[in-house]
Amino acid sequence: MEFQMGTLAERVAEALEQAQATAPYKNKAGLAKHCGIRPSSVTDWFSGKTKTIGYKHAILAAEYLQVSASWLADGTGDMKSPSVRTYEGIENGDNLADSEFIIIPQYYVQASAGPGNENEIIFEEVKDPEGGFIKPRSWFQTHLINPDNCKTFLVHGDSMEPYLWDGDKILVDCSPEDIISGKVYVFMINGKMRVKVLRPLINGLLIRSFNPEIPDETLTANDLETFKLIGRVRDRAGNSWL
Repeated sequence: MEFQMGTLAERVAEALEQAQATAPYKNKAGLAKHCGIRPSSVTDWFSGKTKTIGYKHAILAAEYLQVSASWLADGTGDMKSPSVRTYEGIENGDNLADSEFIIIPQYYVQASAGPGNENEIIFEEVKDPEGGFIKPRSWFQTHLINPDNCKTFLVHGDSMEPYLWDGDKILVDCSPEDIISGKVYVFMINGKMRVKVLRPLINGLLIRSFNPEIPDETLTANDLETFKLIGRVRDRAGNSWL
């Protein structure tokens, strides 16, 4: 059963309605208790005030509602899932090999401040249960992406609107070393992380934003000395594009 629903509010409402068809006692208060959060937080899911749901709460909510965690988190795949793993099991170190989904942790990124290490990138995992990106295992297999090479980052700013909005999460494959013209990449330049469309030039690189008010930039061969590719954006999650 596949429901293409755009927002978190639509998905949780549909999931609760279907859950109540076979378990009338289930309600928002029970969902909040199962997830270990305040009832007001669940109310925000249903009202649309909260646009995204982190992997911890997606797993717990999916368990309570008996739906796919990946579908609940970002609308990916079928609504119903043959197996839903609990967050407690994952937290206690259970192997995810047999799970329907994979969690890609969220990271902060910064350039090394040490002399002579300007192009060295430091990744720091965000210790936040609302961080991270959850995708079906089959998605990685279909797109020939190794999840071990992926990281989740947050988007800041409006330069990539309407493709990416401030606060969106992006799933980045950090394995590519070559740039495919016209694709969206995450990179560091002059110690600052950026997310842009890249187009290789004969003697440099064109940087383009989706926002038409942001002019193109051209990097020369000399500019590329401070350029460090992090990876290609392969998926995104947020309230505007769903």
